[in-house]
Amino acid sequence: MIKVKNKKILLLGLGLHGGGVATARWLHKNGAKLIVSDLKDKDTLSLSLENLARQKDISYVLGKHRERDVRWADYIVYNPGVPKESEYLNLARKLGKPIYNEASLFFDRCKAPIIAVTGTRGKSTTAVLIAGMCKQKNSRTILAGNIKTTFMLDVLDRAKKDDLVVLELSSWQLEGLDIVKGAPYIAVVTNLYPDHLNRYRNLTRYYCSKKEIFKNQTKEHFIVLNDQDHVVRDWQKEACARTYLFSKTTHKGHGTYVKNKKIFYRNSKIEELILNVKDIKLKGKHNLENVLAAITVASIYEVSNTAIKKILKTEFVLEGRQ
Repeated sequence: MIKVKNKKILLLGLGLHGGGVATARWLHKNGAKLIVSDLKDKDTLSLSLENLARQKDISYVLGKHRERDVRWADYIVYNPGVPKESEYLNLARKLGKPIYNEASLFFDRCKAPIIAVTGTRGKSTTAVLIAGMCKQKNSRTILAGNIKTTFMLDVLDRAKKDDLVVLELSSWQLEGLDIVKGAPYIAVVTNLYPDHLNRYRNLTRYYCSKKEIFKNQTKEHFIVLNDQDHVVRDWQKEACARTYLFSKTTHKGHGTYVKNKKIFYRNSKIEELILNVKDIKLKGKHNLENVLAAITVASIYEVSNTAIKKILKTEFVLEGRQ
């Protein structure tokens, strides 16, 4: 387990959107000796700093990063605005200092099973649907991650082993899993499109960052892949986890598919009708894939068909973001 209490930790990047605040708050709460460094100035970061006003003994270095803070720290935690090629992260590597992000900390510490959702599009909708369905079976289902209202480190300390955590994960968050050998109980990949090429050198690197979601899974885990995305579908050849597919047409594997405008779920024991496509309240062709992915996960988690249909037949409010 990553030690935090009394450790000298440099949080590289505070940011404006709340994730850095949640990380700083969690590190402080758990006893870290904390320096927060950001290239933005005090005025730009005023709201983030205000949200940390109660944490009196955090040290701030604003408008710059400093080599001496990297040398001071036992390890570095970096936020999404900081590129992996940052000279300060490179210095930390040269000095042999561990480098983590919020997902590293979460997967290292979380006692509850994790369902992790990634992809270029639809991951927020899919994560919210999964959480809604699974909550019908386990009332202590927690939705967090790359979600506007709930950052993962805000929920980490209250997640117990009998809970279930549903995380939406961005590619940069996934980059932190391998160092702690983090693996979700169920991994979901919605789709892949060219994106974030301002952060990644090329499309291959972006796609490889998404592969981190299943890199440390074993045969005891599950992976849910989009059968109609040829890049994603082919990942089943690399994955050790049990593979389930979802598709708007029929497929031969385990998972969910559409036939004659009806949604079916199949595994090694059963093949059953879930509901008619027209009964889904959430409209849009793009949302059908999100629904299929969510049904697949909920079925693996043994949520009843009645509970699944209850969610899909009611008004759906997106609580997250893409």
